[in-house]
Amino acid sequence: MITKHVRIVAAGAVLAGAALLTGCGNGDDGTPAASSSSTTQQTAEEPTMDDAKAQQLATSVVGMTEDDAVKAVADAGGTTRVVERDGEKFAVTMDLNPSRINLTVTDGKVTKATVG
Repeated sequence: MITKHVRIVAAGAVLAGAALLTGCGNGDDGTPAASSSSTTQQTAEEPTMDDAKAQQLATSVVGMTEDDAVKAVADAGGTTRVVERDGEKFAVTMDLNPSRINLTVTDGKVTKATVG
């Protein structure tokens, strides 16, 4: 009787595991399954900047207040993220986004800006 019970529990565990793994599999076309978590990757609908425009924009925001820099970049069709504030470096993703300007802020002013 115990053996039969153990087999039923084991079979249930195998089926539950298979159901969980099904959600983690690849798409039908062999590509990885979509993630439900949000990402910062660009989509086709987002505007992009050419390298020269992005570099010029990054250079132009140095010396601005953080708020003014964020507004200037947004007005130009880009995005920003603060990678360092008052000497404290933040963990950031390493994906390259040519429309994103990385800001280093000291005492409320942008002291360094890079593309990516």
